[in-house]
Amino acid sequence: MLLFSDDERLLEKLSQLGNQLERLDKTVNWTSFRPALNRIFGNKEKNPAKGGRPPYDYLMMFKILLLARLYNLSDEAMEYQLLDRLSFRRFVGCDDQRVPDAKTIWLYRERLTKSGKEQELFDTFYLTLEEEGLLAHKGQIVDATFVEAPKRHL
Repeated sequence: MLLFSDDERLLEKLSQLGNQLERLDKTVNWTSFRPALNRIFGNKEKNPAKGGRPPYDYLMMFKILLLARLYNLSDEAMEYQLLDRLSFRRFVGCDDQRVPDAKTIWLYRERLTKSGKEQELFDTFYLTLEEEGLLAHKGQIVDATFVEAPKRHL
C-alpha cells in the first residue's frame, strides 16, 4: 500500500525544486479579488434550482487568465497546459477532470474585458507583488511543433 499517490509525490518534488507558482499562490491574498470577480461574473437572475452546469469558480478563471497573460499563451495553449501541467492545475485549483476548455477561457476573458475592470484587476495583482518585493517577468512556453514534410529519397 502506498502512503502517497503519484500526484502527491510529484507535487512534493515540485515544491522541493522551488515551484514559482506555489510561491506566488502563498504570496497573494486571492480572497481580496473575490468581491470584484463576483460583481463581474455573478448572475443574480440565474436560479441554480433550474439545473444546468454550475459555473467555474471565478477566482480559478481569473488565475487562468493571469497565467495565460504571464506565459503569453493563447486560450487553446492555456487549455493544453492545464491538461498537461500539474503545477498549473494546482495553482488555479482545478483537477484534471474539470479543466475549462479554450472557448470557456475565451468567454471569461471577453466578459472581464467588457466589464471594464480587467486592467484594474491585473494592476491590483502586480501592485500586490510589488508590495511583497516581487516582480513578474512575463515568460513564454516554447512549443515544439512537428509538421508533415515530403520524404526525401536518397
